[in-house]
Amino acid sequence: MLREQISDFRNTLDLKAFLDSYDFVWENLKYHEGPIREIINDRIANIPIDWGNGGLIGNGLIGANIYKNGITSMKWGIGRGDIDGPTNCPQLGCLQQRLSLGDIILEVKNPIKKESLSISLRKAEVDGVIETDKGTLKYSSIAYAKKDCIIIDAKWDDEVEFDLSYVPSHGMTLKHHAAKAHEVPDRCFPPAPERKMADNTLIYNQKILNESLAPEGQFSIGLASKEAGNNHKIWYISIGFTRYGFTSEKEAEEEIKQVMAIDLKEIYRSHQKHWEDFYRKSIVKLPEEYWEKFYLMQLYKLGCCTRPGNLHVIDNMGVWPTLSAWPAAWWNLNVQLIYSSMQKANHLELIESLIDTLEHYDETLSENAKPLGIDDGWFIGRSAGRDMKSYPPSYEDIMEENPERVIIFELGNITWALHCVYRYYKSTMDQDILKRFYPMLKKAANSYLRIAYKKEDGKWHLPMTSSPEYPGPIDSTSNPVRDANYDLSLFRWALITLIESAKTLGIDDEPLMDTWIEHLENLTDYSMDDTGYTIGKDLPLTVSHRHYSHLLQFFPLHIVSEDNEAERRIIEKSIKTWMSMPEYLQGYSFTGSAAMLAALGDGNYAYKRLSGLKDFLNPNTLYTEGGGPVIETPLSANESIHYMLMQCHGSKVKIFPAMPDVWKNAEFYGLLAEGGFEISARYTDGETEFIYIKSMAGEPLIISPNFKAGFVIESNQEMKYETLENGCFQFELKAGEDLLLIKSSR
Repeated sequence: MLREQISDFRNTLDLKAFLDSYDFVWENLKYHEGPIREIINDRIANIPIDWGNGGLIGNGLIGANIYKNGITSMKWGIGRGDIDGPTNCPQLGCLQQRLSLGDIILEVKNPIKKESLSISLRKAEVDGVIETDKGTLKYSSIAYAKKDCIIIDAKWDDEVEFDLSYVPSHGMTLKHHAAKAHEVPDRCFPPAPERKMADNTLIYNQKILNESLAPEGQFSIGLASKEAGNNHKIWYISIGFTRYGFTSEKEAEEEIKQVMAIDLKEIYRSHQKHWEDFYRKSIVKLPEEYWEKFYLMQLYKLGCCTRPGNLHVIDNMGVWPTLSAWPAAWWNLNVQLIYSSMQKANHLELIESLIDTLEHYDETLSENAKPLGIDDGWFIGRSAGRDMKSYPPSYEDIMEENPERVIIFELGNITWALHCVYRYYKSTMDQDILKRFYPMLKKAANSYLRIAYKKEDGKWHLPMTSSPEYPGPIDSTSNPVRDANYDLSLFRWALITLIESAKTLGIDDEPLMDTWIEHLENLTDYSMDDTGYTIGKDLPLTVSHRHYSHLLQFFPLHIVSEDNEAERRIIEKSIKTWMSMPEYLQGYSFTGSAAMLAALGDGNYAYKRLSGLKDFLNPNTLYTEGGGPVIETPLSANESIHYMLMQCHGSKVKIFPAMPDVWKNAEFYGLLAEGGFEISARYTDGETEFIYIKSMAGEPLIISPNFKAGFVIESNQEMKYETLENGCFQFELKAGEDLLLIKSSR
């Protein structure tokens, strides 16, 4: 039966045939002198062109970007996602930032005739071929999925000569490493790395200084090799780390020892099996090769950058650290966009790093909020290192409402991050997730409750806070304003969600329930004028705004709805106004507006905005802005694509709600919809062909199937449904039940 075939599609799909056609290939790899962009306005952007032409590998903790380092050399720019340290330099700020770990360099001694490079998404492997005047060198490299070890496997002809070695960095942050526009005092540099041999493994130990410039932690790079045959050699690279203490070399040694003991065939088998299981969680097929390949690459990058068990979020660097003005986690958009597509893509295992990190740093987040005058709040500012420390202004400064005292006071950041966690719950309806989420959101909301005040109009208002990235007279990325829509939307969402969650969990004695209800009923409305939503009270949108911080009430929170005629008019005006000033728009402006337009049902305009992202991308889909690389924007485009294929907000699921005219055919299998539904569907010749739905939680399903005519039902059980307004239908499925809707031939 068709229903069983669709249900089993992900398990039976020939992944080799599907994925191998989407390898990223550089047939004629060349070294490019110079940067992608020069330093702009004293901000670091001196990124090599070849960085954007590199092959990416990663296992969720460690990784490498493999690219040309010179005419005769290749670089493995290695990274480990949890290694950071203080900047120790006032000119560059004092937060914790990612460290430069050094590079693996492959240097060819013979004149090179031609080179090629490729990324196999299916095998999670980079392959290279170097043709010299004396023969050929072939290499492949993986970040082994089962252990934290990078493997380089090389074979060569007899007369080919080359070296492979580790070149240490200076153990400074990536911002220091790139800071040509700043003078870094010598005292800020840690001692040179210690080099030693340990059990046939070369170890480099690099001390990490604390804020007092005393050694406090250490990372260790391990490098070992073994012969695998005639002109065939395997190198093993490990990265150990201890934040406090100096025992990281033990981790580096042990990882290499364990991996070298595993048969090479088993390494490749288990590594590829891990990635095949990863890709089978959901399948998306698009009619354009560019966007299908792009979508798969973003999934691959997410799988490279995090995994269950991590106690750090994916930050702006991922596992591919490089020169950047932003080598840490930015919490006013970046973290949220990174985690935005995982829910629908059915990769809930990747979101665990966000949930676990927030739980792990509960005390730190509460400590961050103490300047607000409370012990039970949460706060995280614009950026933070792996220690999650952040510093808001004092309660007195906030309530004084002096703009100079509340610059970059972005109170809503932690609440927005928690929205990603809540979507995890809504995708599964797993109350264990809700039980973990509920106390987190309470603490985030407590910080709002602390500063909200009631005026003579009987409404609760917010003092001056910063709507992220909107320029002002004091700071080019901050303009403090009363009743900022950024914070009103997140505060309102938190109140709605807490009230609903308490009811779901059966918490009848919640002491804050009356407070939440009263604040929700009397929270002031969003600020707006005849151009749509403004930044905040008396602050209209009059200059180009790269962020959509003033529009969160529509996307991604969906507090205001495209299905409400009055709200839709305001939404449409707001997007039009925002997009009419393109001067400072960045790539994420295009992915965000694409999702919004898809939510409005305008597939053609959404596609146009999505296509605008291409101008910001490097060939390997990595992304740079004026201050250097940041990872989030291409990842967020997958959620824009999801919005064109399937939406699930406002208590309903919409299938193919915003398909552009150029996409006549598409299909997806195993996407997750809110309410705990696993959905597969096909779009053929411009109309829905079938929809397969499996309920995981037994929740009611309201669906807009987008059939041009009627549909027939295929199911093991009798399936009754109710016809609703606007082309919607309501089905009642028990947990584990499924059904197939097929377009009617009539």
